[in-house]
Amino acid sequence: MGAKCCTPKNPNIVDGRLRSDGPRDIKPNMMIRTFDDYPQLYVKQTKKGCIAELCACESNSSFKIGTGLDDGSNVYYASENSNCCLRTFCKNSRGWETQITYGATAEGTPVLQLVRPCRVPMGPCKPICRQEVKVVDAQNQSYVGSVKEQLWCCVPTFTVYDNNMRPVYDIHQQTCCLGCCSDITDPGRTGCCGCRLPWYVYEAGTEKKVAEINKVYQGWTTEICSDADTFRVKMPEKANYLEAAKLVSATLLINEIFYEF
Repeated sequence: MGAKCCTPKNPNIVDGRLRSDGPRDIKPNMMIRTFDDYPQLYVKQTKKGCIAELCACESNSSFKIGTGLDDGSNVYYASENSNCCLRTFCKNSRGWETQITYGATAEGTPVLQLVRPCRVPMGPCKPICRQEVKVVDAQNQSYVGSVKEQLWCCVPTFTVYDNNMRPVYDIHQQTCCLGCCSDITDPGRTGCCGCRLPWYVYEAGTEKKVAEINKVYQGWTTEICSDADTFRVKMPEKANYLEAAKLVSATLLINEIFYEF
């Protein structure tokens, strides 16, 4: 039986939403365990101001993370902290630290600290300096694991590791032609013309799909006029809270590399 079936009901979630009067009955050092409560989460990038969008100004990214697309379902908030020069000149290869807090705003209780070093841009056949994000429990500063780019030739691939550097999941798009390219006929594709391919989560070292990360189409006005993206993260059935937290972290990394320009 999966870990989620054994987890007590979160007293702060009522009908799939975070209670309006704030979190109760959860000690700060147990906050990370709340990731075990959700079979799926939506990672929703907040929109910049009109002037920033029109001028293509680079600013710190922030995300609302919840059980649905509406703001009433928000459970976590992720806020980036990065250097202005790195955002301007290194773009989506920049290093950053992102804090995920419990609650609908950045003022909530810290849950996770994500650290992404500045690395060489994503690319095939790259032996060193690969993209990665390290995941740390914000309450006790213990190392949770990481998500790392792998050596790949045709289809970008990431691996999720536990705190002992054991591979847990592989993440890549569905492939065809013996793995030589992404499968553009994938029935899970989204977008107005079906041009967005989902990222599938596989058991490490296998081709067994256990979950997926899918970009949610928000309509042509949002897609064209805004840089804000939304993703649905469907968790593996037997994932524990640490693995769920790292899949959310992987989503932030994938968004930064492939959907930020």
